[in-house]
Amino acid sequence: MRAATALAVVCLGIMGVLMYQTFQQEMAMRDIKARMQTASNQRKDDLTKKKQEMNAANGKVQKTVEECNAEKTEAEKKRTAVSESLKKLKDEQEAEKKKAEEEIKGLKQQILDRDKKLCEFVDMNMEDGRKLCGVSEAPK
Repeated sequence: MRAATALAVVCLGIMGVLMYQTFQQEMAMRDIKARMQTASNQRKDDLTKKKQEMNAANGKVQKTVEECNAEKTEAEKKRTAVSESLKKLKDEQEAEKKKAEEEIKGLKQQILDRDKKLCEFVDMNMEDGRKLCGVSEAPK
């Protein structure tokens, strides 16, 4: 009977040790599960925060792109207006230049006509008269 009692005590001791180890493992698993859940929630929060920041940055970039496109359109309109003004000024300058050249040509012709009329009355026997009319020798 002593052997049976000793065997029962040993079995109860082993069973107590096994129950203690099982309890320790269960507590460790609960702790690991809780830490994993906390880490998972933290990761989700971090990712959500990063997503919001990225969306905000994307909105700012989109707004900046729209502003740049508006400025580009405005600059192109100004460039077109300046180009048209420059072309108009060049055309006006060409027209004025042509008009001035025609006026100069007309004035030169008037001077030549005046000189011809003047040469009709100048004495070609005199050296100054020949010089004025562009004649090199005296008429015979």
